[in-house]
Amino acid sequence: MLEELEIKNLGPIREAVICPDPSMTAVTGETGAGKSMLLSAFGLICGSSSRSERIAPGEKQSWAQGIFSISQDEQSAVLAAAAGADLSDGEIFLSRQVPASGRSRAMLNGRTAPKSLLRDISANLVSVHGQADQLRLASEVRQRQFLDRYAHNEQIFEKYRAAWKKYSDSLSALTSAMDRRHDALERLDYLKDAVSVINSVNPAKNEDEELLKRRERIENAADISRNIKNALVSLDSSFDSSQNGSEDSPEKGSVVNLIDEAIMSLKDVPEQKAKEFASRLESVSAEIGDIVYQLAGYEDDDLSSPADLDAINERIYALSELTRRWGPDLDDVIEWRDKAEAEIEESDAGPERIEKLKRETVENRAAAYEAALKLSRTRVEAAKKLSEKVTHELKSLAMSGSALAVEVKPRISKADLAAFRKSAEEKEREKNDFDEKSEQADSFGCDDISFLFKPFPDAPAMELGKSASGGELSRLMLALELAAFESDNESDNVSDKSSDNAGNAESCDETRKSQTSRRTLIFDEIDAGVGGKAAAELGKRLAKLAESAQIIVVTHLPQVACQANKQYTVVKQNEKSPNGETGDSSKPSVRTQICEVSGSEREKEIARMLSGSVSETSIKHARELLNSKI
Repeated sequence: MLEELEIKNLGPIREAVICPDPSMTAVTGETGAGKSMLLSAFGLICGSSSRSERIAPGEKQSWAQGIFSISQDEQSAVLAAAAGADLSDGEIFLSRQVPASGRSRAMLNGRTAPKSLLRDISANLVSVHGQADQLRLASEVRQRQFLDRYAHNEQIFEKYRAAWKKYSDSLSALTSAMDRRHDALERLDYLKDAVSVINSVNPAKNEDEELLKRRERIENAADISRNIKNALVSLDSSFDSSQNGSEDSPEKGSVVNLIDEAIMSLKDVPEQKAKEFASRLESVSAEIGDIVYQLAGYEDDDLSSPADLDAINERIYALSELTRRWGPDLDDVIEWRDKAEAEIEESDAGPERIEKLKRETVENRAAAYEAALKLSRTRVEAAKKLSEKVTHELKSLAMSGSALAVEVKPRISKADLAAFRKSAEEKEREKNDFDEKSEQADSFGCDDISFLFKPFPDAPAMELGKSASGGELSRLMLALELAAFESDNESDNVSDKSSDNAGNAESCDETRKSQTSRRTLIFDEIDAGVGGKAAAELGKRLAKLAESAQIIVVTHLPQVACQANKQYTVVKQNEKSPNGETGDSSKPSVRTQICEVSGSEREKEIARMLSGSVSETSIKHARELLNSKI
C-alpha cells in the first residue's frame, strides 16, 4: 500500500507530498493544471523511462519517491530483501532522480539499484491504468494470469505444473540418453578400431627402446667387431690372425705375454718380496684371461651376423605410429589399449534404458495432458463468467452495448488425450512422438487465451488496444478489477468458513496484514465521456473496489470524487516577479500546487467541479453529493 508520494521539480510541480487513503483517494483539478505529472511520478518510481524535458524550468534535476508499507511474505518484500534492502520497518522506498543531462538514478531504500529492480518490485505493488498503461493486459501472458486469478485454480494449476515438470524431466532424460547413445556408438566404433590397430602391432613394454639400441649395434657392427678384436689382440696375441698360425711368425707384444714373462722373471728372484709380486701378477693374469674369454664370446654373438635391418626398421615405424596417436610413450599406448578394452567390455549403449525412458515419457505426457485439460476446463468456465460479469459492469460504467469476450481455445481435445493414453498403453514410442514442434502444451497449459473487446453491438470483437479508446480501456480495467474483487470475496468467504475457529489475535494480524498488502490501483481518464447517473454509478463502483484495494483516481467527475475518503486538488498558479509583475523571465510563470482539501474546502472543490464556479447552489449540491457517499 502506498503511504506517501513525494515529488520535486517535475514539470510545473515544484514540491508536493501526497499521503493517500488506504481505501480511495481522488485527485482533481482543472484541465492543464498538471495532474498528468502525478502519473509521470508513478512511472518514474515504477522504473519507466525518464525524460529530462519534464524537469521544472531552471532546475538541475527532478525527483520522485514512493513509500510503500508491505508485509514480509509478499513478493515485493522477497525481491527487495534479496537485493539487500533493510525491511525491518515494513516499508519499501522507491526513488528516482532525473538530472537535466545524463542518466537517471534509481534507489531502493536509499541504496542505488537497477531501474529494472524498481520495475520488478513495483509490479507487485502498483497498477497504473492510464491511457497507455492498460495495454499491458493486451499480452496473452497478462490475460492468462488475470483469468487464472479470477478462476482461483491455484491448486489445479500447481498439479498441472508438477505433471508438466515430470514430463519435461523425463523428456530431457530421454533426449540426453539418445544423444549419449549416438555419441557412445560412435566412440565404441572408434575404440574397437583403435584396439584392433594396436593389437595388430602387439607392442611390448620398452620394445621400441630395445629395438633402437639393437639397430644401432647392428649398424655399427663392423666398428664394434674391429675394436673388440684389437682389444683381444692387445690382451692376447694368439688372436692375431695376421700370424696365420706360423710358428716362425714373431709374436706381437700382448698383455698376457708380457705379464707371463714378468711372472717368470720374478719367480727367479730369491726374495720373498718378489714372490709376492709374482703371486699378485698371477691373479691379474687370471682376471685378464677371464676378460679375454668373455670378449672372445662377445665377438661371436649376433654382431658378427647382422639381422635384417629392414624388418627392424619396419617394426620401429609401426611402434612410432602407435606412440604418435596414443602416446607419447609405448607404455602409454599399452595403458590406453587396456583401458579401451575395459570400456568396450563395460560399454552398453543402453537400448533397454532408452526404451524405459520412452515408456515413462509417453506415460508422463499423457498424465500432463490430462492435467492440462482439467486446468483448461477451469479456464473455460471462468472465461464465461468473467465475460458476463465484465459486460454487465460495463453497462454501469456508461458503456452500454460494449462487451468483453474471453476466449479459451484448448490445443488438446479429448480425442487427443485418448490417443496419448493409447500410445502409453501400447508403448508406441516413435522418435517423432517427442518432436517439440508438435508439442501441444507448455508449462502454462494447453490454452490460447484472448481478451476480445466490442465497443458497440455490431462491432467485430478485436484484441484489446485495437478496439478501445484510453477512457474505454480504463473503465474496462475497472470492470475487470471489480469482477476480480467479487471473485476474491467469494473465495475468501469459502476460506473463512473453513477457519472459523481462528483466534482473535490471529484475526487481528490478518486484518493488519491485509491493510499493508493492499495493492495500489491508479485510474486516469476513467471518466471520459461519462456523466449523470453513469458518473454516480462509476464512483460507487470505484468505492466498492476500494474495499479490497487502495484506489487513486484522477477525475473530473464530482460524482466520482465525492466517493473518495481523501481528495487532493491540483491548482495552477501564476508566479509574480519581485516588482509585482507576472512573467519574470528568470522564473517559470506557472507553478502547480497539490493540496489536500477537506471540510468546506472540499465542498468548494466539488462545487467547482459541478458548475465551474462556487455558489450557494453549487455548495449545497456538493454537500449533498458528499453526504450521499456509500
